[in-house]
Amino acid sequence: MKFINIIIIIVIIIVVVVIIITIIIIIIIVTIIIVVVIVVVVVIIIIIIIIIILIIILLIIIIILIIIIIISCIG
Repeated sequence: MKFINIIIIIVIIIVVVVIIITIIIIIIIVTIIIVVVIVVVVVIIIIIIIIIILIIILLIIIIILIIIIIISCIG
């Protein structure tokens, strides 16, 4: 009877350890996924901001060139 009790206790301990390890692994994987998603979103936002700034700079340069051409035509 004691032998069966010992086996049951060992099985319970193994199951609990496996469950805890599984939970820890799931938490780690979820954390990694969240971090990767955050990094990707931040990188995309930065790229969009850079593109917008470049477009604004290009527009300013084009407007300045148009003004210079108009002034030189009038002059």
